[in-house]
Amino acid sequence: MNEGFVPGFFAGIQALVTGCGLLAEPGMRRYAILPLILSVLAFVVLVVLAVFFFGDLAGWVRDQLPGWLLWTVWLLWIALAAAFVFGFYFTFTMMVGLVGLPIFMLLANEVERRMTGRLPESHRGVLYLTWIGFWRQFPRFLYLGIWLAVILVATLVLFFIPLVNFLIAPMWFLFGSWAFSVMMSDFPLGARDLAWPEQRALIKRYRGRVLGLGVASGAMALIPVLNLILLAAATAGVTVAWIEVLEE
Repeated sequence: MNEGFVPGFFAGIQALVTGCGLLAEPGMRRYAILPLILSVLAFVVLVVLAVFFFGDLAGWVRDQLPGWLLWTVWLLWIALAAAFVFGFYFTFTMMVGLVGLPIFMLLANEVERRMTGRLPESHRGVLYLTWIGFWRQFPRFLYLGIWLAVILVATLVLFFIPLVNFLIAPMWFLFGSWAFSVMMSDFPLGARDLAWPEQRALIKRYRGRVLGLGVASGAMALIPVLNLILLAAATAGVTVAWIEVLEE
């Protein structure tokens, strides 16, 4: 199946909406309750850390500004807040994804069973796939870490360019959205026993779909209360998104 970037982008958004609907079906809530508990615990821990460190970080960066750039301090706060929110969101996803890998894989399997009438085609059990999936995260982290380094360099460059540094916020939003969707894709693709190189090829081929789901998830992450079910909804949504192309 070949799709353009724009149709794929909107298909990714629609997949998240479909995933949210699936969670409301009878019998699905038991698969969502553990992701919800993990999300709440991780959210509380990271919010406490954010409260303690964000003010100090913003104050330190402001003190480093030369006098002729002090007028941009309001842009600094916006840019730093955006970077912090999506850095927080990215870390939150990685932490919960690693700890709750078997839980999210079970949810992805159930979504696929409901959509196709069968479980993913793999000759390996969930526990084995979970173990392999844990180690498969490290090349994924390396891939995202390289892009993170690029984003950080771009942030430093843009930071000192007046009237252009407002681009920092949308840049971090898009990166956080992309990284989130790449991370979540392992649940349905890993359940099919696809190695990282195979997953990366699919992600590149359907990058519009991947980004669309990530952007929709990023918007959902900014809505209080609703963001607590984000991981369960995104797991269902990313499973829907990949089934639509893999079952063609």
